Amino acid sequence: MTPQRLGAPRLGALYSSVRMLGYALATVALVTFFASPAEAQVATGKGRLSGIVMDLDGNPIEGAKVVLTHLDTGSSWEIITDDEGRWLKGNMGRGQWNVDFIAEGYLPDGIMVPVQEINRSKPVTTHLVPGDAAAAGGAAPTGAFSTALTNAIKAGNELALAGDHAGALVHFEQVLVDFPQEENQYAYLVNINAGNSAFELGDMAKAKMFYERVVAGDPTNTEGRMALAKAAMMERDLGTALTHLAEIDLEQIRDPLVFYNIGSLLFEQGQSAEAQGYYEGAIERNPNFADAYMQLALCLIQQGQMAEAKAPLEKVIELDPTSQNGALAQDFLNSIG
Repeated sequence: MTPQRLGAPRLGALYSSVRMLGYALATVALVTFFASPAEAQVATGKGRLSGIVMDLDGNPIEGAKVVLTHLDTGSSWEIITDDEGRWLKGNMGRGQWNVDFIAEGYLPDGIMVPVQEINRSKPVTTHLVPGDAAAAGGAAPTGAFSTALTNAIKAGNELALAGDHAGALVHFEQVLVDFPQEENQYAYLVNINAGNSAFELGDMAKAKMFYERVVAGDPTNTEGRMALAKAAMMERDLGTALTHLAEIDLEQIRDPLVFYNIGSLLFEQGQSAEAQGYYEGAIERNPNFADAYMQLALCLIQQGQMAEAKAPLEKVIELDPTSQNGALAQDFLNSIG
């Protein structure tokens, strides 16, 4: 899945400019988990991908070329399989990668694999079909791990990126019918993408159905858990969101929006002390997150910690002086004295 900023309320909180101690702390708007492709996608990172290339009889193919291409940046690497047909690539950025397999005497094949920096991707097992690639026009056979399936997923992604989420959802649902390989990497990827399209359309019930399929197939799948938590947050269901997030090691999550969103739901429910820790987590991951500083200050003020609120308020003014939050932060500072 290409992480993207899904449709949601505007980033930040809505406040009324009122005087100190009489402040009615207003509802905070949620922001979505995933950054836009331009923000989030880089070709290098902490992810890794590995696999084995074999013939139809299960014999390893030594010297096969494995070409990995990051879809968002176009960065590419080539790896040669060892005498056991194995290959490994580390330092990969998160996102979708095309993986093409080329070996003399075999038809080429290719897959699209999502790489995460939190969860280690499952090893990719590929069986190449004997044949003359030139005579076949370079086309791979249809079936599991086939170019046909890869292209079908790409077509759905293109619809989604063009904003046609209804079309993308119909397309991905058909892909699941046309390629019913329940145990391969694609079932996870297609369900995530179908869920994201349903999410964009505001159909949380259908989105959760697809996300739950991912988690049912792999309870440790971080992306599936995160997606279910995201859907729960959009429904203002803090308990369910926290249940899913409890299955994830939050220390490994580097996205500040995750922490901001949890803090926002806690703050809405008057749990300012608990929300404070999550806003601090957001700031730890992005020291320039002005909205998180504003919310942290409001948490401290709500707890009566006026002196402690000064530092985050000053940071809001430093980072975002001309915004509504910047003006409100100045009002707070003037009132605190």
